Amino acid sequence: MANAADLKRRLLAPWSREGFLFVPPTVPQLHGEMENMKAYVTYSELTGREPTIEEFVERLQGIGLKSLMYNLSNLIQVLHNDGVGNLELQRRLRNQALTPQRLARLTTLEHWDERIIFFPQQILFSVKMAILHSPDKEDSHSDGEFRNALLDVLLIASDLIGHLALSEDTEELEKTLLSHQVRDYLMNMVDQFRYMIPRASVLYLKLPFEEEMRAARDFTDLPSVFKDATGIALKDYIAFGSAILGWFLDQSELRRSYKPERQSVNPKTFFSKAKIDSAEVERLLEMLTHTYETANAKILERGGEPAKFNYDFLPFMEKPLYQVKEDVIVPLHLTYLESKFTNAIYWRIFDHLQGEDRLKFTRFFGNLFETYVRRAIQRAIPDNPLLARRVYPEFTYNTGAGDRKSSDVVVIYENSAIFLEVTASRIRMETTALSGDLQAFDGDLDKIILQNSQQLTDRIRDFRDGLYSFDGITSREIHTIYPVIVTIHSLPESTLIWNYIREQLEKRNLLQEDGVEPLQLIDVEEMEILEAILQQGQSLLQVLQGRAADPERRNIGLKNYLIAKYQIGVNEHLRAEFLEMGAYTKTLLFGHGE
Repeated sequence: MANAADLKRRLLAPWSREGFLFVPPTVPQLHGEMENMKAYVTYSELTGREPTIEEFVERLQGIGLKSLMYNLSNLIQVLHNDGVGNLELQRRLRNQALTPQRLARLTTLEHWDERIIFFPQQILFSVKMAILHSPDKEDSHSDGEFRNALLDVLLIASDLIGHLALSEDTEELEKTLLSHQVRDYLMNMVDQFRYMIPRASVLYLKLPFEEEMRAARDFTDLPSVFKDATGIALKDYIAFGSAILGWFLDQSELRRSYKPERQSVNPKTFFSKAKIDSAEVERLLEMLTHTYETANAKILERGGEPAKFNYDFLPFMEKPLYQVKEDVIVPLHLTYLESKFTNAIYWRIFDHLQGEDRLKFTRFFGNLFETYVRRAIQRAIPDNPLLARRVYPEFTYNTGAGDRKSSDVVVIYENSAIFLEVTASRIRMETTALSGDLQAFDGDLDKIILQNSQQLTDRIRDFRDGLYSFDGITSREIHTIYPVIVTIHSLPESTLIWNYIREQLEKRNLLQEDGVEPLQLIDVEEMEILEAILQQGQSLLQVLQGRAADPERRNIGLKNYLIAKYQIGVNEHLRAEFLEMGAYTKTLLFGHGE
């Protein structure tokens, strides 16, 4: 692992003095690892005294919940769309929110102009506690009084969600920071809507019914299962998500596209021209929307003291919309809302199925995702009849002791090869992301990285032992191998996390042979971005080599490196899917586009 001096240089110095927040890029940005680390401002720093939970509750009791929910939703929309770590956004927000006296006090803090004032954990913690303690009514204070009261609540929340207890022992320090980074990364990560919706359409609506997949032994009719589970057609569900997300995703302070009329949705008018039955619209909204009563009950159901579980927002993940009043519905967090119409479709189907049907589904979806990734690579690096074949999908080879399968995809270059294993395994949200439990993260790490690294190690050894070749190309021609795991979700990445992963690989003697380069991760969105870059004539081999040689970006998500080094083009395959779903959405929900 990293030595103590490197830990202090990279992590301790900005955090121990200023607060703790780990922020991956929430919008495509050009930056390195240190820019992923932001410090936030607390009430105690601006006032000189530590607030208590009793004071926090008392403040909430004096603010009308309806006004509070409406305004906090507006704030979290802007943070999502412009990027919580964007310092220009934070500058504008603090200038709007802080009094001259508070601004003057802020400027006395170290690195004050790089500090974060507002962020999702703080807002969602305030929302959770307000639902428990604020009166469910409009606030009666003047605008200025309300703004100041709300700011105090948020700044106190920043104190209460907690600084870390940092040990002098390097091993314990690493464990604490590792757990914190994993949890904060998963809280703040944002995928791009323009990739998520078309990907869901392909994975759940189209690819399962192509001949290759329909013939699979574990074939599962995903739309039918979803309809059985929810009573709603899956295509209509994704269209609904496309419409409601599109309504909120333009709420940007930096792009000057923020519109007051788009702060909320009026269910009475938003779907007035929809061609689907009004009962289905009501069912959709009921699946996604909390009322004051349901949110309060679900928070209390979680048990324990809600103030101590400062990352536990599971009720908001389950229903990411909130009905402030009859004609006003607002998002609690756009990341959670996006997930409901994309990644969470998997869990809706998974939870509905039982026994062997559930096992068949997980195997089928794993094959679906493998096919999705393979086809993306094949589109990016198409076969050319005048050139040697480059992309090899999985095939069966004989070992003398039985049959084995090659890696999911292998890409051949002169003297080098890229071996890719594709996994649909996911980080568990409740046990890992909400709790920050390092043992739970170890379990996810084993399933997503270590087991697939074992696969890569075994397939590379078999190749080097001469058990198979690629159209006659053997290990005599291939001197260097680049192992890659492609994941269905982005995983937390940082120097600290990668040191931990490499230590686990070394302990198990995985991917340690000469001529095998260090493991790299690529998530599905990065693969989709790569597809467009490679179609411009760039080389996947050069991308991986360049990332590995970049000291500021080799230990964080590939997306950062791609943004820094390449012109990010349009993925035309997904763009066509996006436009097709958009046309269906307009026809279904808004009565035009036919």
